Amino acid sequence: MDRHTACVFPEPLETPRLSLRALTADTMDAWILGDSETLGRAMGARFPGEPVGPPLDLDDLVHVRDRLIDEGPDGGWWVWMVVLRHTREPIGLVTLAGDSAPDGGMAFGFSVDPRQQGHEYAEEAIEGVLAWTLAQPGVRFVRAAIPVGNDASMRVAEHVGMRPAGTARDPDLGEIVVFERSARRYPVGPGRS
Repeated sequence: MDRHTACVFPEPLETPRLSLRALTADTMDAWILGDSETLGRAMGARFPGEPVGPPLDLDDLVHVRDRLIDEGPDGGWWVWMVVLRHTREPIGLVTLAGDSAPDGGMAFGFSVDPRQQGHEYAEEAIEGVLAWTLAQPGVRFVRAAIPVGNDASMRVAEHVGMRPAGTARDPDLGEIVVFERSARRYPVGPGRS
């Protein structure tokens, strides 16, 4: 049992090329402390040195860990580490922020190591996490805020069935496009257009 929480975290997700595992407060601690061995064992990953990974810096890691301690996984705050199955190399993150909103929306973000971009790993990881997310009680749609000018991320969002739903101004990101995907309108899985 984790020392921070006795709640049950989601089971690891497997896609054809990737393994995705939700980080617990304990694994977040290992990351914060730079404990590659503990983090790697828990994530099924090999870290060649100190664990690093976009887009979370130390302050973000501490903040997310503290929310996990306060709310547990039932609070809906998860960071999924994306690991290549054949090499066990950690290549990115998919994040779900907060519990679903009263309207049934769930915010998420994603990041893939720049050296691993161009292989559709982001799309595959997002499909895996979104399939799980959209199957959760109370979640009717997912939402991602992408800065204007980040064309690569916008293409990824569109590739996984998300559609622009509006624009906004974010204090940290500037002008953003909000993409959404409904569980009903844009089903998960192969063969969708």
